[in-house]
Amino acid sequence: MANRLLSLVSLLILSSSATVPSLNAQSTSLQADQYALRPEALSQERRQQLYLRLIENFVGWAEHSGRFVETGELEEEAGYFDAAGHGVTWARGNSNLCLAYAVLLGAYPQRREFSIYRVPRSRLESHLRHTIRALCLSNKNCSRHKPSRRTWGGPSWQAALELIGCAWAAHLYREHLDVDTLAMVREVVCREADHLERKIPSRRFNNTGAEDCCWNTPLLAFAANRYADDPRASRWDSLGKKWAFNAASIAADARSEKVVDGRPLKDWIVSENLHPDLTLENHAMWSVGYQCCQQHFGEAELAYRLFGQRPPSALAHHADEMWRKVTGVLYLWDGDILFPHGQDWSWKVYSSIEYLCWQNCCRGNKAAAAFESRALQMVYRRQLALGTGDLGAAVSKTLDFGNQTVKPKRWAFCYLMHKQFDGAEPISFSEAEEAALGFHLYAFTKVAIHRTREKCVSVSWHPRHQPIYVLPEGNSTFAEPPFFFPYDRDSGCARVEVARQDVPVTSKHDNPRHPADFLADSGQEYGAIARFTAPNGPRLLEVGHKDEAKAELAVPDLHEAQTMPDGKGMRVSYRRPCPGAVVQYMSIVSLPDEATVYCTAFRANQRTTVKIGPLFPLRAAAPPGFERPIRQHRGVRWLNMSDHVGFVSVDPLPEEIPSDRFLLTEGQTYSVQPGEWFGRAALVVYARQSRAQTARTSLTVRLLNDSCPGKVTLALDSSGGTSILEFDFAGMTP
Repeated sequence: MANRLLSLVSLLILSSSATVPSLNAQSTSLQADQYALRPEALSQERRQQLYLRLIENFVGWAEHSGRFVETGELEEEAGYFDAAGHGVTWARGNSNLCLAYAVLLGAYPQRREFSIYRVPRSRLESHLRHTIRALCLSNKNCSRHKPSRRTWGGPSWQAALELIGCAWAAHLYREHLDVDTLAMVREVVCREADHLERKIPSRRFNNTGAEDCCWNTPLLAFAANRYADDPRASRWDSLGKKWAFNAASIAADARSEKVVDGRPLKDWIVSENLHPDLTLENHAMWSVGYQCCQQHFGEAELAYRLFGQRPPSALAHHADEMWRKVTGVLYLWDGDILFPHGQDWSWKVYSSIEYLCWQNCCRGNKAAAAFESRALQMVYRRQLALGTGDLGAAVSKTLDFGNQTVKPKRWAFCYLMHKQFDGAEPISFSEAEEAALGFHLYAFTKVAIHRTREKCVSVSWHPRHQPIYVLPEGNSTFAEPPFFFPYDRDSGCARVEVARQDVPVTSKHDNPRHPADFLADSGQEYGAIARFTAPNGPRLLEVGHKDEAKAELAVPDLHEAQTMPDGKGMRVSYRRPCPGAVVQYMSIVSLPDEATVYCTAFRANQRTTVKIGPLFPLRAAAPPGFERPIRQHRGVRWLNMSDHVGFVSVDPLPEEIPSDRFLLTEGQTYSVQPGEWFGRAALVVYARQSRAQTARTSLTVRLLNDSCPGKVTLALDSSGGTSILEFDFAGMTP
């Protein structure tokens, strides 16, 4: 009876109405319709409760789906989780789960059962203890190490990332663990901390060293504070600061005389891991999930706070400036982050929520607090909608069980931050998004972004990815069935095929060790060659080695990326060499209202045959568990998707368009002569426009002139009035 009363009290704390499913229900499926999204910022208490609900649901699913493996591989009558996955090692997956289990058990000390699957407390406690011991015994730095296929540990690339969850779990649940287990954890943590006295990575291009620095910092902070009685503690503390400073290092830092944490900044810096504008590269792209890798610093700040110490300034290095100039611009209406080059991991799982929580709780960032509130609700609603407690492993190849364990680990640290820090004062979402509005240029990562309250427009001219996103925004969306455009590296760009041509190309470099027969353009480390013939024309060729790669040949050539003359809106124009002797010219104009214009044309440099795929493909979809309100309404030159976004073309649209995709043109084939312009197309995209308004607007969008080769003039109406736009592609030719 007492347990049932406790459950009811928890439910009342979380919601003043029946908005959250009772986890003591007989049903083995969570109910999505019992929770409604709230546009206002949630309180600290409500956030804590939602994080716990997410963790409990996930832990219940993990237990119900039999992820724990009972085995005597490391010691008799023990086991661990089968938790390896995409981007997640076995050790990291198990460590992630340790933290989730410890936080859940500690938050509800009187509960005897958990989740809709009614998992006994005794089972969770047993699995937690066995997993902690398995991680220690399999670590090669443990004096009782038992070699096995699970062996892991430093010195290695990410041993600190693999251990941090286990270390915190042992501390948080220490009163319920035996002395032997706690002693093994201490030994492994201290030895791994010692291994971090090594060279700090410095990588600005392709794959930043920032992430390594960010995930190594928390273990050193934990070791220095948890085991402050160890004679090495002060050294670990100093090392932790050094790793933290270098996580957000730029060239100017190495010359700075500013004294921080007792020393000039230049004395801490041994790397250059960010571009001068604080953006970074990973996976050879602007992988913005890694732009938020400072989220690990919340874990470090917790170590100082819990053990009564003041966090060092190193944990704030460039943090506020990065939010103002970079990350604050990237967050969308739902609390997810914009992916200007396309997404390299799973979609709409809100993996950067720990960054928002850190900015909120540790940096006092009011805007981040509002975005965190939305991201938290969205991921919770996704979990409820799927009904099992996971986030949809069956619908994503990269979102397997091992990869999913990263999420409850981050939820657990968010819960702990909200318990230990006051957080920022709540503000409205309208206030939170204010600083993101306007034009933003990121020259080093080759992206321009324009934000209004109705839309987010992102254009990239990166050598590998040139997606064009026009995303409908708006505060009302959060309370309505959400509408999403998936992250797609082909978004807005056509596939172009040119009839086979043998084009001689001469390199500026000469390296006889790498003959032409072995040339590739996969972005790896290749030396340059003296001369070669490229089938189907030249493509991207990288010369040099490692971070010194230089792009030659088919690299997009930016003509302009700037705000409009009136200081509002954005105009981006660039040339995109296609395989063979054909160049595509593109120009995107984002007006300061709901309208965005895309105009393109092609020019041939020699006689050939060119096949152009459907132009400007944009997909509309929804994450698992969300509605897909993608009903299409159309006329000859216009199409509207469920009153969320409208498209108006100057030419008739294809007769057949898939239900979840917009296509400006059908695939077409051209026979062209040298210097000939062809394939002209123009489109106006209206965000947040009803189908009736799209139909009316289609009567006013018109082609004023395209009689002069390489020049196009359009007229269009929007809420800002009538606009006349000229596109001079001929003026962009070299």
